[in-house]
Amino acid sequence: TGVQTCALPIYRHGERSGPALALLAIVAAWQFALAITRAVRTFRVTTAVHRELLRHAVSTDTRVNPAMTAVDSPVPFVALVGVFRPQLLASTSVLDSCDTSELALIAAHERGHLVGQDNVRRWVLGALPDMLAWTPIHDEIVDAWHHACEDAADDRATGANVEARAALAALLLKVVRIAPGKVWAEAVASPFVEASHALERRVRRLIKDEQEAPAPLAVGPMAALLALASTCLAVLASPRALEVVFDVFEALVALGR
Repeated sequence: TGVQTCALPIYRHGERSGPALALLAIVAAWQFALAITRAVRTFRVTTAVHRELLRHAVSTDTRVNPAMTAVDSPVPFVALVGVFRPQLLASTSVLDSCDTSELALIAAHERGHLVGQDNVRRWVLGALPDMLAWTPIHDEIVDAWHHACEDAADDRATGANVEARAALAALLLKVVRIAPGKVWAEAVASPFVEASHALERRVRRLIKDEQEAPAPLAVGPMAALLALASTCLAVLASPRALEVVFDVFEALVALGR
């Protein structure tokens, strides 16, 4: 028929893998167990913090946005607390220092986090195995993710309204003096503002005349990636290439045997 076939080696029943594969499986299982443990611990801490704050919830006056719950807490804060059903909570000290329009702006920003499911993503990302956890790259990735979340929430709250963006920038500087940021180390929460090096970047972004346009797609890297993928598909279409790939994986499985 002219159809070329690839005679791959037959898997033999009872074939044993080498110690390298066994070690890799152990490391993978350990990472998976560690991720589950982190997820459960963080969820339990978050639930405990949420319940404790709600125990100190107080009745609010008509000024307060209905989406916001006032909490009689000695520590000033305002944050979206919880994983699957997060709630916007704020200490009475923060509420008393803000007017109605400022409270509405805080609620709009935190609603942006709610719409983006940021708390769920914080929880998942914090639990996932991370081979870069002890490298500077890890901190860069985490910072970039937090910046993107805050920027998206700011944009949802203000849109392209220049006055609203300026008001939000001023409000960030006001609230950070009262509530400097997240006060529960392991709980899942999206604070309205944190006193960090990123605050200046966030404020400067808000008071620009125009919103930053999305970064254009890098044509060069994308073209290179597509070319590489096309080359790999062309190579793997060859029966001989498939046989080589099979042999390589067989060698890795039997490594150290």
